[in-house]
Amino acid sequence: MLKFKTILLSAFMLFSIVAITQPTTTYAADASPVGVVNYQQLINQHPDMAQANETYKVAVKVCPEETIATRGE
Repeated sequence: MLKFKTILLSAFMLFSIVAITQPTTTYAADASPVGVVNYQQLINQHPDMAQANETYKVAVKVCPEETIATRGE
């Protein structure tokens, strides 16, 4: 009985190693321009982009000033 368990365990380990090391093939669709989105252009064309840029520029200018003020420099 012990010999049977040893053979069974050995076979299980062998098949596990074989299963783990087998390469798997992944298939994907061919690259094509259909359905491709230029996100940078899409964002730049948004109606609120100009206002968002101005808000960002103000925040970038104010941030170092706030950092200096909170440090007490």
